Amino acid sequence: LLTVALLSALLISDTVSAEDRQPVQYEENTLYEIEVTAYCDNAQLCSTGCKPREGIAAFSPEYYGYTATVYYDNELVGIFEIKDTGSYSSGVRTGEVLDIWMPTRDECLEWGRKKCTFYLTKGVG
Repeated sequence: LLTVALLSALLISDTVSAEDRQPVQYEENTLYEIEVTAYCDNAQLCSTGCKPREGIAAFSPEYYGYTATVYYDNELVGIFEIKDTGSYSSGVRTGEVLDIWMPTRDECLEWGRKKCTFYLTKGVG
């Protein structure tokens, strides 16, 4: 019984809500793997106040002011300014997922969810 109680306590303490997760830390100009998704919300402004457009990405807010250079299968996808953020549950706000803006829903669906490589650079691309 004591073993079950201890295991339960450990499982509960290891369960962290999405909002309480710490953002992933990235170093500038270092190549990383990341999942990349796409969004096409044209009705709202980005969280930094700009209008969504090509070349914008949603990511952890601590990286506002950075650009993300993204590659898929060793081909350049694009250079994206980090100007928006997503939800905790999607992993975007914590830096586990990079969400790039695309003009249409069909383009987003065609892109899907891809494992890409990327690096961050301080400043506008």
